[in-house]
Parts: sequence; C-alpha cells; structure tokens
Amino acid sequence: MIGFSQGGHVLPIAATLSNDIDLLISISSSVVSLREQTIDEVVKAALREGVSQKEMQTMNEINELAFAYAYGDVEWEKYFNALQEAKQTSLGEREIISAAPTQKDIWIWDWLDMVSRHSPLDYWRKVSVPVLFVYGGNDTQINIKKSIDLIYSELEPLKKNFSILYFNKNGHALFRNDCNDFIQTWINDGGAN
Repeated sequence: MIGFSQGGHVLPIAATLSNDIDLLISISSSVVSLREQTIDEVVKAALREGVSQKEMQTMNEINELAFAYAYGDVEWEKYFNALQEAKQTSLGEREIISAAPTQKDIWIWDWLDMVSRHSPLDYWRKVSVPVLFVYGGNDTQINIKKSIDLIYSELEPLKKNFSILYFNKNGHALFRNDCNDFIQTWINDGGAN
C-alpha cells in the first residue's frame, strides 16, 4: 500500500486490520497527530511570510484557541475575539490569519474535533511489515525532522523494519523522476532489511 500526505495516516491502520498487506510506503506523511501537523504547517507558513517572534506567539495562541473551541473546551467568543484582535495588528494582513475560520457553525470545527486527535504513531508502533518513509527536505506542509526523529526514537527500539528515503532539495509533492525508481528497487528487494 502507498499513502501520500494524510493518506500516510491511513496506512498503519490498514496494516493493523489486514493480513493481506506486505509492504507500506508512506510519502510525505507526518507521523505526529493531525493537530500537531496542522500547527507545524501554520508555523512553516508563518516563517515563509516572515512573521516576528511576537506575531508567531499570537498566531500560536489563536491556533490553540481554535482547537480548544473545536474540542468544546472554550466558548466561541474567546477564539473569535482573539482572532479579531490579531486582525487589527500587522498579522491581519497575513494569509495565515486572514484564512482562519470566522464562522461559528461550519463543518471545519466538527472535522477538527473528529480527526485532529488521531496519532498515526500509535498505529505505526503496531505495524509488522516493512515500511518505506519518503520525505523531501523542503516540505512546506510537515516538519520532516520531527517525523524522522520520532520514527527513529519510537520505531527503532521496537525493532520495526523501516527505511527512510530522503530527498534533501524536494518538497511535499516530491517531483522527481527517479523517486519511483528508488521505490521500485525497495519493493523488488522486499522492503527494508
């Protein structure tokens, strides 16, 4: 099975439910929870936009309030007022704030509540087949270093059979003609050893 981006979150679940899977290939997929991945993605976007440390702190506070609202831990007004305050600052011109949800009763809140607590790492620990993790060093969606560090710190001690293919200059989409060649060789070899 092959999973790309969030599709990689499904791979370890499928592998724990089926005996018909021999190899897993996770391409550009984080191993952290979707909540953490979303926060990482916003931080990466903020850094690309050149936000200051103070703006980053405000943005992170708004993200935390958004998740807290989705989980039912804070009232709508707390999140919405913080968002409106941020829009009155230099952050208001930045896409990372202007794109934040401003409606109370839309699908995004239920979706965040439903999927953001999922941690694929919990399932990766249970996988017994060889796994190939493929990453691009310039990925703008996920924190590659965090995922690779977790793979080594959490899966290696469990003697999991995995390989990591890392293309330093590539991004999330991994537009490389030779990527499939590397993957095909790994498949032909029967996975990691």
